Amino acid sequence: MMNNAVADALTGTASSSVALTETALADAGITLTPTASPTITPTPLPPTATTYVSPTSTPTPLPTFTPSPTLFPTNTPSSDVEQVDGQIRVVHAWRTNNSVPVDVFIDDMPIAFGLNLGESTPFIAVSGARTVRVMLVPPATRQNDPINNTELVNMQAPLIDQLVEVTPGSSITLALIHTGEDLEGMVIEEDISSLETGQARFTIAHANGNLIRVDALEPGRDMTLARNFAPGDTIGPFDMPVGSLNIELVDTESPEQVVVPAVNVELTSHTNYLLLFIPSVNYQLQTFATELLVFESGTRMSRTDTPIQFINAAPRAGAISILYNNVRFALNLPVGESTVALPISRQSGSLVVLDTQDRDILVTSLGPWNENEVRADKYVVISDLPEEQIDLQAARPTTVEALLYVKDAPSSPVLSNIRLIHALTGATQTLDLEIRATNPRQIDNPIGVPQVAETDLSWSRIIRNVSFGEASNYVTRAANIFDLRVVLSSSGGVQATLQRQAMLPGGVYDLLVVPGTGVGATRLLMMEPSPQISILGSRQGDPEIVQAIVNATLTAAAPDETATVSAPRSPTPTISPVPTNTPRPTNTPRVKLPSVQVDPAPPATVRESFILFGENFAPDSRYTINLDSEPTMLSGQVNTRGEIALTVQLPSNISPGPHVVRVCVDCRSGGAQQEAVAAFIVADPQIAPSSTPQP
Repeated sequence: MMNNAVADALTGTASSSVALTETALADAGITLTPTASPTITPTPLPPTATTYVSPTSTPTPLPTFTPSPTLFPTNTPSSDVEQVDGQIRVVHAWRTNNSVPVDVFIDDMPIAFGLNLGESTPFIAVSGARTVRVMLVPPATRQNDPINNTELVNMQAPLIDQLVEVTPGSSITLALIHTGEDLEGMVIEEDISSLETGQARFTIAHANGNLIRVDALEPGRDMTLARNFAPGDTIGPFDMPVGSLNIELVDTESPEQVVVPAVNVELTSHTNYLLLFIPSVNYQLQTFATELLVFESGTRMSRTDTPIQFINAAPRAGAISILYNNVRFALNLPVGESTVALPISRQSGSLVVLDTQDRDILVTSLGPWNENEVRADKYVVISDLPEEQIDLQAARPTTVEALLYVKDAPSSPVLSNIRLIHALTGATQTLDLEIRATNPRQIDNPIGVPQVAETDLSWSRIIRNVSFGEASNYVTRAANIFDLRVVLSSSGGVQATLQRQAMLPGGVYDLLVVPGTGVGATRLLMMEPSPQISILGSRQGDPEIVQAIVNATLTAAAPDETATVSAPRSPTPTISPVPTNTPRPTNTPRVKLPSVQVDPAPPATVRESFILFGENFAPDSRYTINLDSEPTMLSGQVNTRGEIALTVQLPSNISPGPHVVRVCVDCRSGGAQQEAVAAFIVADPQIAPSSTPQP
């Protein structure tokens, strides 16, 4: 019975929680101090679906008219704009028979996963003049290995692997398009300098390889925007007053022949539009079938502006339009959607919300803003008023209210800040936020539990009891890929989810729970600053940043609370026994937990290999070793003393920075599955070795 008790205790040491990572790192000499910070942040949204307009592609004759030979003149003001970093984003505009979603990496940093046609990543800040590497990769394929109880992940070759120059102050969009035989990344530089009130700006790109050369016209204003417009070309930017923009494409050789009838885009103040013509859904049936993708973004703020976003969380009101100081900032904004960040005056201004019949349902004011609010991102959530608060006797009853939230997250070079905002109109219960880390190549918990074996064990409830209209404090997490879900505080019922969201070092993310478009639907919006903060181009090789990343990634990632499995596979030994009068010896076995160590250990760095020591494992059992939850790279047998000692050669393509080695002993189905992990740091090959000061 003594032997059985020891075996059960050893089996119970297998763990799938991040706490095991903390223990191993402490053994490696890294002090683990989880940050319980009542601070603030995270957002978009990991990629946000972009609306598009599908024009009828059947050519129809049009009376000949003489277009203007000149482009529409720009009226961009020479305003006083602060010097800022450059920024870059990726948009998916590829439509063929074999189009697929893509995962987006910039300088090997995961930005978005499963980016679909018509979607865009957020803008990512790039510090200083820099050339960044953009990779667009199809999602990996996965296959379960029943023998080793692991999941085999097959990475796909990149569709695009391209260097893109991002200069200070520039705004770059890399569009994934197909204009001929091959895919290409179309680099589009947009002008997002500040605009005068009542003005919008647009740039047009031709990304339909099935379309002949055309002239682009604005028939309502009798203007020619471009002549001989070919696939791969861009035109603009053009500044234009808010209102309707109609773009018509005619045959360059026969201008009387309309190739694509006029497509309408409604322009709103201070908004920049990227318009991409791509093949429409029925492009195989109609030669010139074309549709227009519309991607919106904000413009730069001048020193007299303050940023604000409007969110429609009023399902009873339906789509709304927003006027600020009598200028249109949103037209028919759907329920559950948000505007881009828009500049408004630092002084107070009037806000009018209109319903679909242009009746004002809210008249109020915004501002003035105090010193802390001026530079901070702000959200105005338009929510339905409770019916008992509506004055039905009024000539124009107010039926909605404006809820203001200010983003004031603490600054961090390596941690992600996350906050939950409860804007679910009509909900009476409080909400919680749960989170779990996933691997960018494989959905699993941080120490490698296969997808087929996952349970709610890996979910951590990090924010609790947020009431309607309230915003939680910010909490911090080490940058990672996360699944997120909002649950009812009382029952744990899931209300809304987001999967595989990349949260970057230094990123700020506000999670808004709002009504969806359907009856009873709920949506979780991820709101991010534009551009999102990142460490691209900034001190990435700095030892202080490297050490901060190590500390954050390997200590602050620990969940505040981890759910427990209702039926554990084996009893867990009591490590600190309750004092008892029973004198020693006792028949309670003393169990030592499995552990591994690496040499050299952090903060020293590893270059080509390191030595791994393991002890307290089940003797004569098979072990497997993998790095960062990748598939198994080494295997062998524990010696008769329960020890492991070997040299681990690093893969040639491993990236510099912090990594984790995982050892699992007897990991077959039903086996002991003893796991232990240790941290190590891979040296940057471009930095010469030097002695590392001991902490």
